Amino acid sequence: MALLVEDLDDQTKFRQILAISYHDLVPFILDYLKKKSGLTFFFWSACLIFLGIVLRVRINIAGYFPIADILFHSALGLIIFPVLCIPVHELLHIIPYCITGAKKIRVGIDLKQYLFYVTAHRHVAAPLQFRIVAITPFLITSIALIFLVLSL
Repeated sequence: MALLVEDLDDQTKFRQILAISYHDLVPFILDYLKKKSGLTFFFWSACLIFLGIVLRVRINIAGYFPIADILFHSALGLIIFPVLCIPVHELLHIIPYCITGAKKIRVGIDLKQYLFYVTAHRHVAAPLQFRIVAITPFLITSIALIFLVLSL
């Protein structure tokens, strides 16, 4: 049987280790990205492998690029493409939440921190469920981008 939020209040079975407000999410995430764990090793390794694939493909295809092309591609990669990817990324968090039975899924934004988030209000996710919710957008977008880089 799945846990309820009320079950977590039982001090004999559970203890609260940490409470994080939305305003403190970015520092919390950045601290955890710096820690050494299997998950962060996988994340940074995948990022480096993907960068290597992109550079290899671009070097093999590329020749001389005029400065206008470099600026255009930089704008695409640093501004336009990320803005287009954010809604897709957040949607890819929503799908596993729905599969795990979350009812009140909320999408939010905090522009001061440039933070976009999906929460499942009053839904207790098991550790494996949370990992699946967290890694799904990374895996799907990485696979799609690798496919696009290699096929275009």
